[in-house]
Amino acid sequence: MLQIAISIPPDASDYIPPQQFDGVLFHNVENAAMTLLFDPPKGWANIKDCGDFPCTAPKNVVMNMKNMEFTGDV
Repeated sequence: MLQIAISIPPDASDYIPPQQFDGVLFHNVENAAMTLLFDPPKGWANIKDCGDFPCTAPKNVVMNMKNMEFTGDV
């Protein structure tokens, strides 16, 4: 089963607000399980807004991480 520590909403096609993380402890988290960012599905293409080009919110994510701690097997 897929397990991810940080993910974006699967239906956020237009905007994802900046994400703030401060003082989070990650214990035994593999690099591949840290974040799930994905290419926008072709179904998000809206002819009126963007033509045949899907909205790109999943490719425009800002994460501000401060005071992070990684322990165990990383």
